[in-house]
Amino acid sequence: MKIKTFLKTLIAAVAPLAAAGTLHALPLDPDEEKPVALANSGFESGLTDWDTTSDPGMSLATPEAAYRGTVGLRVQDTNEESGSSLHSAHLDAAPGHTYQLRFWARAVQAEGVAIYLRFFSADQRLLTSAELANEHLFMIPGTTTSFRQFVLEAVAPEGTATVRVWIHSFNKSQATADFDDISLFESLR
Repeated sequence: MKIKTFLKTLIAAVAPLAAAGTLHALPLDPDEEKPVALANSGFESGLTDWDTTSDPGMSLATPEAAYRGTVGLRVQDTNEESGSSLHSAHLDAAPGHTYQLRFWARAVQAEGVAIYLRFFSADQRLLTSAELANEHLFMIPGTTTSFRQFVLEAVAPEGTATVRVWIHSFNKSQATADFDDISLFESLR
């Protein structure tokens, strides 16, 4: 009976934190992880090395968004119809490997901006998406108004050849969030 009471208390305490996005995966084992080279991950060179092709000017490198250094990324979405879209380059990835994205972020206004790990086949076919019900994303909680480090972890599906980081504000939301010091790690676990 005491165990049941303890578990109910634990679940009651942890559930709201998980729903608010304040819990995340533990760092990978340093002996088993390796960094994946993500160019300009702190936005110190503006948006160089990031793909802005599908971004309607909502993603900006600005000093106001810096956690560390002089510049960070601000996603400012004031459009009710479309969202932002900023992609990293395609980075080599392998099926069955665990990828962990570590980043600093805060919500400046409202909620509705997320960071994704997107896996692609050798012919650049998207293997993880909302339509496939297997996308990997972390939405910045609207209550996180000071910079915090978050972690998004995902296992690459069968057929994976590359992975991309995608920062996107939802199409129907109007929100602003800042990102900085993004790093990606790979593990066999």
